Amino acid sequence: MKAVACSLEGSTLSALPAADRALEELQQSARTAYERRNFSQALRLYEQLSAQGHARAAEIAGQMLLFGESLYGASVRQDRTRAAVLLAQAAERGSPIALHLLRHLDRST
Repeated sequence: MKAVACSLEGSTLSALPAADRALEELQQSARTAYERRNFSQALRLYEQLSAQGHARAAEIAGQMLLFGESLYGASVRQDRTRAAVLLAQAAERGSPIALHLLRHLDRST
């Protein structure tokens, strides 16, 4: 089943499947939370996206968990184990940044 998303700017009309539109909305919500420095919400949303196969979201969530409080304050506790899992998922999906962070993680343990 498809839902239609319409843009009234110019004469653009785009049709997106409902699942794609929901994914786009979730991505935007995660970006917005991050930009507003609501890191606990951003992490939760990026983890949801990662569970749906989104490599960049896994990379971001892994990085947030890797650096934890030192970069993201008390709302994101460092969890190197979860970070490693997410970064490995992102690396398997082709993320060179996640691969680099995994190598850094391996050297620092």
